[in-house]
Amino acid sequence: MSSITHQRVRPARRPAAMATVAAVLLTLGLINPVAAAPPNNPGSSAAGWLAAQVNTDGVIEGYNPGQADYGMTLQGIIGLAAAGAEGPTARQMLDAVNDDIDTVVAPYGGDDPGRLALATLANVALGEDPTDAGGTDLVARLQATRRTVSPDIGLYGSGDPTYDGAFRQGLALLALASVNNDDPDGEAWLTDQQCDTGSWVAYRADTAVPCPAVDAATFSGPDTNSSAMALMGLATQGVTPDHDAVTWLDGVRTSTGGWPYFGDATEPADASSTGLVLAALRTVTGASDTEGLAALRTFQIPCEAGDPSDVGGLFFQAQEDGSELPDTFSTTQGLWGLGDVAFPVVDAAMADHIETDCPVSCSSPAPHSFTDVAPTDYFNTAVSWLVESEITAGVAPGLYRPNSVVNRGQMAQFLWKAAGSPEPAETYSFTDVASNDFYYTAVSWLVESEITAGVAPGLYGPNRQLTRGQMAQFLWKAAGSPEPAETYSFTDVASNDFYYTAVSWLVESEITAGVAPGLYGPNRQLTRGQMAQLLWKAACGASA
Repeated sequence: MSSITHQRVRPARRPAAMATVAAVLLTLGLINPVAAAPPNNPGSSAAGWLAAQVNTDGVIEGYNPGQADYGMTLQGIIGLAAAGAEGPTARQMLDAVNDDIDTVVAPYGGDDPGRLALATLANVALGEDPTDAGGTDLVARLQATRRTVSPDIGLYGSGDPTYDGAFRQGLALLALASVNNDDPDGEAWLTDQQCDTGSWVAYRADTAVPCPAVDAATFSGPDTNSSAMALMGLATQGVTPDHDAVTWLDGVRTSTGGWPYFGDATEPADASSTGLVLAALRTVTGASDTEGLAALRTFQIPCEAGDPSDVGGLFFQAQEDGSELPDTFSTTQGLWGLGDVAFPVVDAAMADHIETDCPVSCSSPAPHSFTDVAPTDYFNTAVSWLVESEITAGVAPGLYRPNSVVNRGQMAQFLWKAAGSPEPAETYSFTDVASNDFYYTAVSWLVESEITAGVAPGLYGPNRQLTRGQMAQFLWKAAGSPEPAETYSFTDVASNDFYYTAVSWLVESEITAGVAPGLYGPNRQLTRGQMAQLLWKAACGASA
């Protein structure tokens, strides 16, 4: 049995074209705004937390203080490489592993295929040669563990595969793929283990017998961890499984967007399973799963944590009493999913330590220094939040000009900056938007994110003044055009107005209540003060 075996514990998608909207949804809080905010840099902040758990010897300790957990250390190296963060710590960890390589890969006397595979992947991830790691050839030793006689010809490892056969096989194939090594026998064994549903159980002693149904209560049936690792191992070897594993994984996603250990969508999701599935999906499809990433971030300790040293780490599952604490197991495997790279990770570009970037406080941002915004102005806190969030610096030193009317070009810039200034994949041509206009990139991002298509073919209308009705539509589209639970009645908003649904959504989301009882004021021009208030309310929700 492999020492990296996963312990069995009970634990409407947006189209691809809308993937770039994820940044604005997370930054503006337009999906279920909450007070507890995860760091803005989830990968590097998780990496920073994990690096802080590494002891002076360069290893992560197990449950017994002072005792090295080499399996976790190896997975941590790969996770840091996937995040491209904490390079010096990752290097220290790899040196510690390679200096004690025989203990690492043969913890119980015989060579462990899981450890050999992880050590191979860790060396490759940091650009080192796994055929000369601490003076040993990890690849050759891994290949030597493959069975060549019945039963289970092609399976890696002599240990009992009951609880980890498919997982360790997928991991071994992934490691061999990292050095461009093919293994037809190993691939055939794993392909034959697949269930008709597209999933994998930990091990099938008799593949002629159909896979059992999922029963988390008895710890039986297909699981997401075996399936994700098996899929990843085969995919990196260029093998397409007989049955559609991606569809099966998508079908057992929970209502939160994450994944449980067993393939039952009614079971609670956990950080480890979600991270592994995300890594597999990215490796197979070449794209990140936006919904799954958002779910994984809910397992990350938020910036408001009671202990600042916990921020960025991941916990396994949510607790009813809110007592979640980060752990190395969830964080290492969570990092596999938080990164934006396919596996195996090869010679990663590693940054040094990056400080955790926490969102600006919604309720108490640093005060602004504008002379034309008074502390008594209703948008005062909103303007301070905009400035500290680096969405705007005003129109001139000391001036915000809150009563100036916002035009469509300025609005594009506000939304784009609020989203973190993402670079659009391509630019879009409007005859009234020049490449040297300050809002040029912002307009392209809006179009690419399907928030707007302009005012007419070839025209964006950047100098047209913005109305409250138009702004409602922009914010609603940025949120993915959610359907409000009910509609709200304003005498100046008709059911056939293009912004009708958007206005109802704004009211339901408590972003605005209108300008007076029964009036929304859709044709009123939007001022910079009002723009600040709308963005702040959209971002901060109930905490605003």
